[in-house]
Amino acid sequence: MIPLVNQDLSIAYDLVKRGLRDLFDALLYATSKRTGITAITVDEALLKFLRSGGFEASNMILLT
Repeated sequence: MIPLVNQDLSIAYDLVKRGLRDLFDALLYATSKRTGITAITVDEALLKFLRSGGFEASNMILLT
């Protein structure tokens, strides 16, 4: 487990404000960006949301 910090919550809040409906996805993305640890997801919609919103998604790996 990686503890959340204020920066993670701020990024996650921004994602939710922009329309991301899954708080856990928002926290996963935010924590991954801060720590530099690659995140793995099966949620293709998350990556589409990030890319369409102009968010850098190179820290995310999609398992299909």
